[in-house]
Amino acid sequence: IVDERHQEVEDRIFYDRGSTIKLKCMVEDIVGEQPEYIIWKKGNRMLNYDTERGGISVRTDLLANGAQSRLHIAGATFTDSGNYTCMMGRTAKTQIELQIIPGETAEQVRDVNSSPPMTQAATIVLTFILAFSQT
Repeated sequence: IVDERHQEVEDRIFYDRGSTIKLKCMVEDIVGEQPEYIIWKKGNRMLNYDTERGGISVRTDLLANGAQSRLHIAGATFTDSGNYTCMMGRTAKTQIELQIIPGETAEQVRDVNSSPPMTQAATIVLTFILAFSQT
């Protein structure tokens, strides 16, 4: 998952209330199976066809050896905070925590929370590069 600045998102990202959130999930280099549609979820709720909240759109492009999907959330509110998952069937899955914050700017919070990861397990690989061998 990358943000609107095309920077990889670690396990948590902050946005100001009222922001437009733009996230992109990429699954690349799939070998031995056909790319599938990418699903976005907030918690257990699928967002691809969500019309209840309004202002949410998902666009997925299937490619020859993968797919990319963009999640846009307009006019972010505190209720948009939560865990977001992008997944392609059983091939790939990752999750981030999105926090909508008042008072401070999200950029300030990002700067305070940006520190080198302690271990690879502490971060989520947000751009998938997968290779499967046929057996």
